[in-house]
Amino acid sequence: MDRSLVVVSLGSVRFSASCAWIRTDSVDISSLSALLGTPQYQTYFNNPSAVEQGGITASMSGGSFLGALAAGFISDHVGRRHAIQFASIIWVIGSTISSASQNVAMLIVGR
Repeated sequence: MDRSLVVVSLGSVRFSASCAWIRTDSVDISSLSALLGTPQYQTYFNNPSAVEQGGITASMSGGSFLGALAAGFISDHVGRRHAIQFASIIWVIGSTISSASQNVAMLIVGR
């Protein structure tokens, strides 16, 4: 097998994984905005106020902002691969908390 073909194949896998990551991030933001007005959401979270709903929606961007600030420092000290692995673990923990949320505060912390 030609080595250049292997490198191109690995590059396309990495590109596909990057696109999937970006896609899941945008799906998370847009899917929440679609749920805010549903009766099930309103009932489950005890009719959150507009300020609470804004906090829930903005918490995703706030966490991304804090992560972006810390990413350079972390990757300089532990390397890029470990920094990405660390960020992935935090993402899984946050997703788990969001999925298991029982109240607005837990949903905000998970996001």
